[in-house]
Amino acid sequence: MGRRTAGALAVLVCLLTACTSVVDGTGRSANLPGPSGTGGFPAPSGSAAPAPSNSAAPTPTGSGLPSSSGPGGTPTAGPGVPSGSGTGAPPVVNCPTISYPRAHLRFDCVTSGLTFSPDDPTWPLDLQKPTEATWAMSEGAGHWGAAGGRSLQRIATNLRQQMLVQDPPAYGTDPGVRTTSSKAATVGGVPAWVLQTTFTINPAFRKERNLTVRTERSWIVAMRVGADDVSVWYVTIPDNVKALWPHVPAVIAGIAVI
Repeated sequence: MGRRTAGALAVLVCLLTACTSVVDGTGRSANLPGPSGTGGFPAPSGSAAPAPSNSAAPTPTGSGLPSSSGPGGTPTAGPGVPSGSGTGAPPVVNCPTISYPRAHLRFDCVTSGLTFSPDDPTWPLDLQKPTEATWAMSEGAGHWGAAGGRSLQRIATNLRQQMLVQDPPAYGTDPGVRTTSSKAATVGGVPAWVLQTTFTINPAFRKERNLTVRTERSWIVAMRVGADDVSVWYVTIPDNVKALWPHVPAVIAGIAVI
């Protein structure tokens, strides 16, 4: 995906195989109907994301994070990602396994060499690895919080839309979007929805950026981690590292709710 250049990936990161980083999340203004809260989705544009620390001991997060409410306490409408209502320790970023207490998730890295990207527009926990000069694969997660009457399917689809319209767009301008699979599943012993998508990168965008990537596959997994509590995991992998595609089902099967 084209959200980060290889140079940006080197900013404020720690090589995951060499140290443990503690990553915090802040609230994000919601752009979809739903509850306000203080979950792990990132701060609104312009807010500074905290840099990763080299401390192995997670620092518990408080409840004084920005809410997702719009005027009068009602979230605004349109594509976007509401923050959830969960609290807890920030994720410990240490491949090959990521523990993310705030999202109640533990999962494996799909490959080695992933590094923390501190300013992703959509995901509070985002790990990336360059696949060419201005393109990267990515894996991450977030705590959505209360479903607010939305289905897991709708949450997964809304997150895909958020990635398409974020600034900069995750897959470049005007990509082709094809739903490969969208189905209910059980992941980590809880109800889940798995949305798989194939993106075709716009040829004009490819030429402009001198890219070799032609298509990219993403998996978004929305999980009901509590009675009315949802967390989400994702991975997106371009075709220039398509040898990783067959590994994704095993990573999804290995996600644990903690």
